[in-house]
Formats: sequence, structure tokens, C-alpha cells
Amino acid sequence: MLTCLLIVGWLSGLMVPVMVMLVCRSQVDWSKQLTGPTWDFTRSWASNMTAAGTILGYGVLLSCVSPTATLHFLPRQGYLTIGTIAGGLSVLAPLAFNVLSRILVSLKSQCASSSAFLVSAGITVWGLALQLFIGACLVWELYVAKTLPFWIASGLVAFVLLLCFSVVWYAVLTAVDTLAKQAAPIAGAEKAMDADLQVTKPVAWTLL
Repeated sequence: MLTCLLIVGWLSGLMVPVMVMLVCRSQVDWSKQLTGPTWDFTRSWASNMTAAGTILGYGVLLSCVSPTATLHFLPRQGYLTIGTIAGGLSVLAPLAFNVLSRILVSLKSQCASSSAFLVSAGITVWGLALQLFIGACLVWELYVAKTLPFWIASGLVAFVLLLCFSVVWYAVLTAVDTLAKQAAPIAGAEKAMDADLQVTKPVAWTLL
């Protein structure tokens, strides 16, 4: 089950770059330069949810589940392990961007920043998807332990799974907004601009 969760979470994250390339490719400026990411707590919704989910998952396991309880999907240590992995992925995402973009720039790739950004976005969604799947499993564990009635548990599981699918599409839209092509300048405006201002500057962006 641990391997299945990791694979399904990875596939959820992989859907972000794949859908951007297949569905929204024409809307993206692949040569756009980006600076290193920042974690803005007011805007980094996926990273915040992953971190909060890690804390909440640990809280449920420590306070609502007996250490000797037999769990349905994973052993207690399995939940703790996969929760730690999910939290670690949100930290790994900005590092992956910095390392990969640096490597691609050294290889003179024209899409260094955009490629590194999509990989980073995919890693972020991977962590969040893992956290949501863990949440769904823990809700069902509470039902099995007769802590939650069936109708509440099934409703929460359905909501979490729907949220996971929605997160993937929302991440795609956010990625497209970040990498979107700039509007064409007004005719003759380039001549009026100072030469220094015509140099493309890296765009600041916030972690998903």
C-alpha cells in the first residue's frame, strides 16, 4: 500500500508538466527566465496544505489512534514514514528548481527556467497529493475504529479525492499563469524604451 500511494502521488504530480505541455503549450513562454522561488505563506497554497497536513496527520496518529491498534491500510510507522516523505517533497521542490535550472543554464538550454519550474510544480503537487491520500486513508481508519460514522467518513473521503483531482488542474492553471507569454508591446514602443529596460529580467515567483 505504501508503494501504491507513492506511485499514485507521483502520477498526480507528473500530470502537471504533462498537461501544461499537451494542453496549454501555446500559452507558455518557454524561454521565460525565473528567479529562485520564495515560500509566501499567503500564496503558497499547496506547500502550506502539505505542511499543515503533515502536522494534522501526526496529530491524528498520536491522539486518536492507539499505539497498539491494528490499522487497515498501513501500519502506524508506515503512515509516519509517508507523511514525512510528503512534507519533505514540499521542501525539495525549491531545491529542485535551483539545481535543475542551474544545470540547464550551463547546458545552454533555451527553456531552463520553465522546465525547472514545471518539475518543481510537479514535486509540490506530488507531496500534496500524498498528503491528501494519507488523509483519506486516516479518515477511513477512524471509521474502521468506529470513531466516525460511515456517512461522515465516506463523505470526507469523497471530498478529499475530489480535492486531489481539482488540485492538479488548479496547479496546471497556476503554472500557465506563471509562464504565460507577455502581451505584445504597442507598435513603436520599443523605440521609446531605454535600451537597458529592453533586457529581459528574471521573473519572481512564489511556490505553489
